[in-house]
Amino acid sequence: MIPLVAAVLFAAAPPLPTLPQSAEIELRVERDGALSVIEAVAATESMTRELPLRQPVGDHRDRVLTVRDVVVEGDGHAELTADSFKLELSGTAVVRYTVDGAITATPAGPQVSWPLAQGWSEELKFVRASLAAPKIPEAVRCVAGPKPCLAAQIDHVGLTRFSHRNLAPGDRMMITVELPPGSVPATERLVPSATLGGAFLLTEPVALAWVVLGFLVLCWAWLIFFLRQWWPRALTGFPPGYAGTLADGRADAMDAGLTLADLRDRGHLSVTGATLTRGEDEPSRPFERAVLKDLFAGGEQVGLDDVRIDLRELDQAVRADLRADGLLRGPRLRRAGIRIVFYGLFLTVLLALTVGYAQLGVVVSVAGAALALGSPALPARTIKGTRVLRGLAEAYRPGEADEFALAVAGRSHRERANP
Repeated sequence: MIPLVAAVLFAAAPPLPTLPQSAEIELRVERDGALSVIEAVAATESMTRELPLRQPVGDHRDRVLTVRDVVVEGDGHAELTADSFKLELSGTAVVRYTVDGAITATPAGPQVSWPLAQGWSEELKFVRASLAAPKIPEAVRCVAGPKPCLAAQIDHVGLTRFSHRNLAPGDRMMITVELPPGSVPATERLVPSATLGGAFLLTEPVALAWVVLGFLVLCWAWLIFFLRQWWPRALTGFPPGYAGTLADGRADAMDAGLTLADLRDRGHLSVTGATLTRGEDEPSRPFERAVLKDLFAGGEQVGLDDVRIDLRELDQAVRADLRADGLLRGPRLRRAGIRIVFYGLFLTVLLALTVGYAQLGVVVSVAGAALALGSPALPARTIKGTRVLRGLAEAYRPGEADEFALAVAGRSHRERANP
């Protein structure tokens, strides 16, 4: 019965106001949650109204309304943008339009919130309105400016009626109507407000980004754990000078001895008694060329007693070659993480000053920080480096170094201990 009565009453426009600067308004809540509005306004000379379609509701959120299907009958015209709905009237006019986003979901049920009058340039002498809904409302409220409305009640046929007198220019006459649960679907659309607090508001897209970040961080932690535990098969064909740095992070005296012994075996130097002579061919690896250059800095021959290998320089040269060969991890991941942190900070500031959702930038920064802080926890060796170390361990077993390698190792050890 109620919907039928509402439909009959809404079929025609409300009665035209008899009092200048007054409005007769009829509202109807549709079953899909849309709000149909008909306003009959009697303007004197020129009256304007600007209704913002983005209205603050607290907690750094704005309610976004959508007005559509605007029709103006009489002396006036309407201007509709994404942010506001403007009317300019110079006489009596009837304005029809539909609003989306006026129905809020609350624990008690759907709630209709709508400014019957807001943003008028002139005083409204009298405002009268009625609201029809699919079901009889359970409670109504009406506030005009800082005070309650003159009247707000539910009549005997289930219509909600409101009225007020002498609404000052710019003041708002706001109604709130609570409907029974399940009457209509909620259509309210909330967005972060254009404030710093709104920019950092936890919204659904931001929450999803945090969930994705958490998943990626867990995957990153699992990858670190997996790589630290997994030992792949051996890989051969690499010089023994790589072993110390691959094994414990630094080249030692035995690495120096094995390097020179390997260069001797490959013909890049010859050993005659206690004399080392440089060969004609240069080795292909930069660290081996650096060792020979340092060893034969004084000429093409050097006595065994004069052999001194600077283990610090050897370690630096070997480390550079290991990174070039992809056997040791470089600082690339850490640097990339630091860059991502700064990209995220820039994005945070940019979003905070523009469209909001600034926590997306925070998510990017946290992801970069996780990458930068987690990269040192990765094994220093790459998978390929682990395979090479296994191959070197199988090829050069303890106790198998010859006398020449041991002699060089002893002198290199004394050089490190007594620089």
